[in-house]
Amino acid sequence: MAHYTYNNLVLSNKYNTILATEVNMNQFVTLDNTLTQGAGDTKRIVFRSVTGDVDEVAMGEGNTHSIEVNGYYKDYVLKTIQGHGFYYDEQAQKDPMVVDTMLTGMAETMTNSWNDRIMSCFNEAAYNEVVGGFDFVSFVDAIAKFKEQSSSLFALVNPNGLAALKKALKDDLKYVEAFSRVGYIGTVAGVPIYMSNIIPEGEAIIATKEAVTAFINKTNEWEQDRDADKRKNDYWVRTVAVIALTNEKKVCRIAAAAGAATAITTKTGTTVARTATDGATVNVYVNGKLVATVKAEGGNYSATLNDALVSGDAIHVVARKEGQVSSSADATAA
Repeated sequence: MAHYTYNNLVLSNKYNTILATEVNMNQFVTLDNTLTQGAGDTKRIVFRSVTGDVDEVAMGEGNTHSIEVNGYYKDYVLKTIQGHGFYYDEQAQKDPMVVDTMLTGMAETMTNSWNDRIMSCFNEAAYNEVVGGFDFVSFVDAIAKFKEQSSSLFALVNPNGLAALKKALKDDLKYVEAFSRVGYIGTVAGVPIYMSNIIPEGEAIIATKEAVTAFINKTNEWEQDRDADKRKNDYWVRTVAVIALTNEKKVCRIAAAAGAATAITTKTGTTVARTATDGATVNVYVNGKLVATVKAEGGNYSATLNDALVSGDAIHVVARKEGQVSSSADATAA
């Protein structure tokens, strides 16, 4: 029984050709191929903000204001993302497309996994949000959150919202040939809009590529093995990378208002608790560091921390449910 082996380069080229036909979120993020750390290592992203002012001072007077730098950080762990496929010689004899079909399946699942990781980073951002729908005013309000020219921005919506989008925007939705690529719908106020299944229904994301970065150590490394006794051919493709939110100011979400206000009343020991929208994901930050993530049930949440709160700790809680903007609350540990 004859069998065929494929050079890893041939497999890689076939795989990448199929991958190019997928709605790949790589076009919407910054790709950084300078990463030297390996799987299991940590990539720390620091978020900083500056507050304060300058003063006009007369002789003998000093400043009443200062410039203060605040911020927090988040650690991301590098992962090995691996796909596996196989076929038997008997299958290849009966179906000459079995290898291409296997590669298509591997490309689709790898793309879906990669896209989900990117979207989870967009969802972490809670800096800019606009309460609204798919109308022209909401898009203009969201675009106004950015200093960049609209040509450097892009918008993402769920395909199930396409009809609502076209009805709301009407003649304000233009088709611009220069933006044409997989998933392109049209352009509003100079910003191209693309469809993506990873965007929750009822939401629109407007962002720049600076918002999310894919730090890559190794891309699409191929390995193969053959069990001659069983006539089985195994193939693996893997990427070593971490995807991180690197600038939350470069993301704006358009969505409905939050279902309920978020509050903090319990903030002692290792517990932070109170109210949030039912079903919302609640992130708890202490002194700028994410320390707990829980789900709100019945309009309440309760987060148990690994370390007990200390008097003066700054607590920040953000709750968000798909299709709604986030709601937050702040408190200081007694």
